[in-house]
Amino acid sequence: MTEAGRTGTTGLGHRLHHALSAPLHHLTGATGRRWRPVMFCAAVDLLGGDSEQCGPLIAAFEMLHTGSLVVDGIQDESPLRRGRPSVHTVFGASKALHAGTAAYFLWDRAVQLSFPDDAERGGELRTVLLSALRAGHAGQALGLQGHRERWTAPWLTATGTPFWTSSV
Repeated sequence: MTEAGRTGTTGLGHRLHHALSAPLHHLTGATGRRWRPVMFCAAVDLLGGDSEQCGPLIAAFEMLHTGSLVVDGIQDESPLRRGRPSVHTVFGASKALHAGTAAYFLWDRAVQLSFPDDAERGGELRTVLLSALRAGHAGQALGLQGHRERWTAPWLTATGTPFWTSSV
């Protein structure tokens, strides 16, 4: 394949961008405070790390979260996410699902970029991240099985209203 075929407006790179990146950028381009990356940087620095070295990892975490919002939007048929039309309403459910789940794998490359000479730390990070992904998926599966009441019940008063809105 020629360079023009890989990078042009009809090439593989363009098609991959449209299939995977554009749906995610639809959400990341929405207005917001971006508090997760700011808090992540602050935590890394507070614990004696270098948040600049972790930049790719921090960005990948934000994309992982964005991917989970894309998938969740499909599951609960939300018309809006972050104040704009949900990804699946703009790109279709198939492209949204593919882009959302692809975002789960960006962190692997980010670990390599953040810690290229530290295989042990990279392995530890991969273990933690895979555990978090499994836990997230388990929670989502329970939600789909109707266990939301068990999760929300501790937050409700005897009258069924959220405790933070009750005067009691």
